[in-house]
Amino acid sequence: MYSWYWLPFLVTAPLLSNQCDFSPIPGHTMRGIFEGFSCSKFSSTNATLVQCALQCYKFSPSQCRFTRQICFGSICRCFACGGAEAIEFRSDHEPFYLRGNLLVTDATVPPYGQWSIPDGLKKGRVIQVKCVLPTMRVNFILACEHSDIAFVLEINVNARRIKRNSRINGTFGSEETKVPFFNFTAGEELEVVYIVRHADYFVYINQVSFFTFSHRVQDIEKIKHFEVNGGGTGGLIKSVYVS
Repeated sequence: MYSWYWLPFLVTAPLLSNQCDFSPIPGHTMRGIFEGFSCSKFSSTNATLVQCALQCYKFSPSQCRFTRQICFGSICRCFACGGAEAIEFRSDHEPFYLRGNLLVTDATVPPYGQWSIPDGLKKGRVIQVKCVLPTMRVNFILACEHSDIAFVLEINVNARRIKRNSRINGTFGSEETKVPFFNFTAGEELEVVYIVRHADYFVYINQVSFFTFSHRVQDIEKIKHFEVNGGGTGGLIKSVYVS
């Protein structure tokens, strides 16, 4: 049973930049092997990653959801991609930036928070959530404008369980619980990353590939809100970032 607390936070915090909705700030740079689609080279050699990002937006805004830099020795080139398919997180690989919106920072959980996803979800977008786990559970919810819930992810510290489900036309579907392991504790800082793919969500927890969840709401652009609720004490949403 999922709990719902309707006490909305009226908080949105877009990234600050006079060039675009992209800002290379600490905490929104990732490192790893990035697998994307519609990728192209767009800049000269020896550009820094920040320069790559700015050139990406200037010369190819439609391809500028992800910017990465590939270096061979002292020679670095920039690439832009229209969306993500997978990430192999590795600290020793090249960094890349996600262009998007910072929805919220430093919101306590519980009670409840809801934030709008600009333009709704699309294939290739990435959602990055950084949080501190409460003593009981936290629910991350991708919701449509009406009452449908496309994807609810519950991390339950008490039960040592991670559940996934949806609610369509007022009815919850079949629950999914299989995960590779559970070693999370209350008060622990956690990073959850979703990649929105053509047929499913590819979800990483603390940079480990954890599971996929097939789309039950097929028109993903109808998914307009990211919501959080929870139980217990000590929970904190440090940030929610949507590319």
